[in-house]
Amino acid sequence: MTPISTPLDSTLLDSEEYHSAKYHSKLFTSPSATSSISPILQTLETEQLVSEQNTAEHFVYAGVQHSDLQHATPQFTNLEPTAIPSSPAQPNLNQINPTLWLPSIHPRCAGSELHTWSAFPLPLLERDAEIVVYLPADYHSSHRRYSVLYIQDGKNIFSSSQPYVHSWNADQIADIYSPYQLPIIVAISNAGDHRSRSLEYCPFDDAILGNSRSQLYLESILNTIKPHIDAQFRTYTDAAHTGILGAGLGGLFSLYVGLNFPEHFGFAAAVSPDLWRWALSLRAKLLKQRPHLKQHFYMDIGTAEQDSMTSTAERLKISRTFHRFLMRRGYAVDYQEIDQGIHNEVSWRLRLPKILLLFHQFSHQFSHALERESAGIG
Repeated sequence: MTPISTPLDSTLLDSEEYHSAKYHSKLFTSPSATSSISPILQTLETEQLVSEQNTAEHFVYAGVQHSDLQHATPQFTNLEPTAIPSSPAQPNLNQINPTLWLPSIHPRCAGSELHTWSAFPLPLLERDAEIVVYLPADYHSSHRRYSVLYIQDGKNIFSSSQPYVHSWNADQIADIYSPYQLPIIVAISNAGDHRSRSLEYCPFDDAILGNSRSQLYLESILNTIKPHIDAQFRTYTDAAHTGILGAGLGGLFSLYVGLNFPEHFGFAAAVSPDLWRWALSLRAKLLKQRPHLKQHFYMDIGTAEQDSMTSTAERLKISRTFHRFLMRRGYAVDYQEIDQGIHNEVSWRLRLPKILLLFHQFSHQFSHALERESAGIG
């Protein structure tokens, strides 16, 4: 996509016009709508994607309960805490110990490492990025290859970083679940300011922000960052062992990339993705192509997410409807609604264990097949 040539006055982002329902209704070609979301809901619902009866039979909107995200220990609904075995073959996603999620009680495992490139050049974007790589605790003691999970907004991912607000503490969480042969994690910092970040993560052009640069960002991952990671570390390089994860606008980017570039990413996790503005655009693109079904997706939404433009009910309705659309198209989607979940890193970190284990489960089946093939076993 064409890079932006003329700068936009950043004060516009804080203007009444940008945050007004009038502006957003123009984006959805429905100026008379009383809500900026109603045109999306009306269009998505016209097809009757899945009946409420079928939805009740096949989909369960289960999730995490946590009242005080800053201090409380999260509790899973209907899950019993269980000890992690020393060398499990496969994790049981219904037996996750939520009491292990408090990072203050668990310093990083001996053996796990963080490697940092503080100014990694991205020529296509004409900027540098900070790349931080998490190596699991068994990396130097094993000879196996590893899946790789690429995460957006890299400044907020690891406990040792200096996040803008909060951190996912992904390194400490991954250490806790290290017996499950988790992936190498690659955290990529965003472009910095709000507008530049939005242009790199949003895959669609914006009437106010300008033309999307997400294709350039994706090409930077595939042609610059990924080759470097694969050359530096023992990785599987195929799509089945390559995942992408993001939250918010980064979640929209990750979902879009997974759906549209299955030859590169077999697993995609969209945490609280910003679907409310772009659901129709993404749906229209997907309707023009044949689904690639050898993938796995994770998608969630918090039941307390909202902002000045959208209510919690509107976000939940769009998320549920889009999930049904994906299921009807044949995609494998693990969908959750997180009870009292809000739109920040403290809430998002509680969802990371399941995402890591889902990626392990998905890629493990392909690892086993590759190992059998290399050993000459039919």
